[in-house]
Amino acid sequence: MQACRRGRVGTTTTGAGWHSGLGRALAFALLLLGLADGAAAATTPAGTVIQASAEVSFVIGSTPLSVRSNAPALSVDQLIDVAVVATLATVPVRAAETARSLAFRVVNTGNAPETVHLQLATAVAGNAFDAIARTPSIFLDTDSSNTLTPADVAYAPGSNDPVLAPGASAVVLAVVDVPSGVANGAHGRVEFDARVTAGVGAPGTVFGATGPNGVDAITGLSGGVAHATSDLLVSGVDVALLKSATVTATDGSSIAEPGSRIDYDIAVQVTGAGLVHGLVVSDPIPASTRYVPASVQIDGIAQSDAVAFQPAAGQIQVSFGDVPAGAIHHVRFSVLIN
Repeated sequence: MQACRRGRVGTTTTGAGWHSGLGRALAFALLLLGLADGAAAATTPAGTVIQASAEVSFVIGSTPLSVRSNAPALSVDQLIDVAVVATLATVPVRAAETARSLAFRVVNTGNAPETVHLQLATAVAGNAFDAIARTPSIFLDTDSSNTLTPADVAYAPGSNDPVLAPGASAVVLAVVDVPSGVANGAHGRVEFDARVTAGVGAPGTVFGATGPNGVDAITGLSGGVAHATSDLLVSGVDVALLKSATVTATDGSSIAEPGSRIDYDIAVQVTGAGLVHGLVVSDPIPASTRYVPASVQIDGIAQSDAVAFQPAAGQIQVSFGDVPAGAIHHVRFSVLIN
């Protein structure tokens, strides 16, 4: 019976061996497996303590007894990881065009809040021409428009670096000019970099005791830095898109409330000189609304839902085919607020 009493008391081992080389290697492997199987980010925050004990129950004679193990305490390390995606992989531009904005989405794919440093490069190997970075050349897209507006804030490195929670993202804009005299069909890539200030290194690089609650920080697959490119394609023709909305409530006011109708107008303008091919306008029905049947109009002419509405995809889709420069088209449709 003395042995049973000692077993019930157990020990208080803290699992310090977790921070051995083998333990850290196992932790990093598990983090990479989590990312490889489609996880958007490590879901357990850095610094979280994982602790649990096991128990065995049994009977001696007619007396039920139990023995509980020690409870190793494991602290989750910080995973340093970041991703960058260009909103458009290829952007049509015109020679001598100024202040063209390119949108990039920066995502914190790690498990702790991260401060991210941003950088733009226009001289990329293989370019037929190099875009000219404006001053300033990077802006924070504060109004989520994906294009430069007066509401956007100029990025000042070290002053307003984006701070992203785990899994959070931010849209940033690179603003460039296109040189004059560039021939149609020429390509000029722009590279955008995001670098985590907590540390950069080969995947698996350890920054000791720098994470939340003093845990180690480990670089993930990105190594703490990510790149994305947007290819500027010089063309004599360009396409602009402008969407507006008008709200009409059941009482005739413009209050957006359940039952109110929203009339959308999408204006498509082809500018410059030349022809664009296969022009298609797509617009998803917004969440918390429902499509008004037979409300689609193209340039003021009513369209059947069979032609313009895709219920399975929940979107309006209109094909214009080949469109010459100088053309302007309007797509209109309506929804009701649920």
